[in-house]
Amino acid sequence: MKILISATSTADLTDELIKEYNIPIIHFSTEKEGKTYRDDTFSTSELFEFTKNTKIMCHTAAPNIGEYENFFKKQLNENDYLIHFTMSSKLSGCYNNAIAAANNNPHIKIIDSKGTSGATSLLVLYAIKLNQAGYDFDTICKKCEERIPYLSTSFIIKDLDYLYKGGRCTALKFYATKLLKLRPVIEINNDGAFVIGKIYRGNSQKCIKKYVEDRINSYNNLDFSAAYINISTCDEETINEVKKYLIEKGFKKVYFSPASPTNSYHAGPSVLGVQFFYDGEHNVTTK
Repeated sequence: MKILISATSTADLTDELIKEYNIPIIHFSTEKEGKTYRDDTFSTSELFEFTKNTKIMCHTAAPNIGEYENFFKKQLNENDYLIHFTMSSKLSGCYNNAIAAANNNPHIKIIDSKGTSGATSLLVLYAIKLNQAGYDFDTICKKCEERIPYLSTSFIIKDLDYLYKGGRCTALKFYATKLLKLRPVIEINNDGAFVIGKIYRGNSQKCIKKYVEDRINSYNNLDFSAAYINISTCDEETINEVKKYLIEKGFKKVYFSPASPTNSYHAGPSVLGVQFFYDGEHNVTTK
């Protein structure tokens, strides 16, 4: 029985992980000046620069049903089963499109990660670990779904500018944080929806450091096997400091990946997030 694990580009898996574990990726797209581009054909910085210079907002889109049908058909040509992870269904239509394309095929399981970016990546990596250990299709799906409520997904953002322009926050919250020069934390709750968490004030590096410390110290049962750092844009010194802190706290692996243009564009520039499980370590034994 050959099982394949796949994901959307919004999982923000590193190129190294995609290559090492042969993870098929289906891409989101972005519409800019009437033309549609796959989100691996341009950089996040190019997208921000375009909007800064033109004041025009771009539009992102999930893979449609037809694209998903072709994607699933291709993956099942050489595999018996496919487990596909999407970003939260509360943030995108990709989950519903994937469900429609799968059309109740018993060889395809669509899992709503109820998160995005590195949180989805951690689920993908856990599924791969189970698959390599010889667990069957149904058990892998069940074990992954059981861990979803214990995923911490959050980002500290520069301001609510892009979330406001994208219709994801109210004008009151936008103008309040802008006026007071506050740096809010965006969390994804257990329903998979964006909520505003703690709010920080001060210089960027200080706020990011305190955000990371607060996130790690908020939980008593961390899974120290891995954490994931994602950014839209951020200076290298700050990234290295966050990595160092997480390693000092006991994380055995700290993955880092710039967020996809889709994720980055909704959050805006100068965003950093740290994702991890908080249900203890799950040692996987070979079946």
